Amino acid sequence: MGTIEGNITSALSDADAKAFAATQLETWRAGSSESEALVVRMGRDMLVLAITFALISVSVITNVTVLGFQFTDISLVLKTLPAVVAILYYRMVTQVIRTDALLSAYSQLVRVLHPQFYKSDLELLSFPPTFAPEHLIGQHAQGISYRLFRIAAAPIGFVFMLAPLLFECYAYWRCFSRFGTGDVPVWVSLAFSVTVLLQTAAYWLAARDLSES
Repeated sequence: MGTIEGNITSALSDADAKAFAATQLETWRAGSSESEALVVRMGRDMLVLAITFALISVSVITNVTVLGFQFTDISLVLKTLPAVVAILYYRMVTQVIRTDALLSAYSQLVRVLHPQFYKSDLELLSFPPTFAPEHLIGQHAQGISYRLFRIAAAPIGFVFMLAPLLFECYAYWRCFSRFGTGDVPVWVSLAFSVTVLLQTAAYWLAARDLSES
């Protein structure tokens, strides 16, 4: 399987394909913007849940209301929150992959269909102000600016990927410290979270292989 850019170039080898691709420009641009918004939303939700877990674990929060029902025994909530964060992390990573794929497809379509437009980087202006500019600038930076972008982006990406994993380790350490190693629900939650995180890693590695092939 080739890269997204290579596949698009190969697919646009006839006039009919180019005519159809032209109708997909707006769809792919809107899709990348929506995916990026979902990434931000899921990151925010994970942060809220992580803070909630920390407050519950130190007994700052003593009851939780979910769908109108109040829980005074919050042990089950404490055991469940790490698994919920793992699911959000999985969804966030898959949306990051989808955003990058849509951006690559959109950029390559513009390059093939409107080369002069692409050379002037004018497709950058077609995205709404809410869209993170680094996604686009990183694809078009050249020379020293590209190297500086990569240097700056590396630690941000590292923290972005590592922070939820560190939370999972902290959360289950807190759960086992509080409920003991013989607590079955904690082990069930841990097994579920590990499965979800392994699936996340598999998707991430598959996406890297696609972009590098």
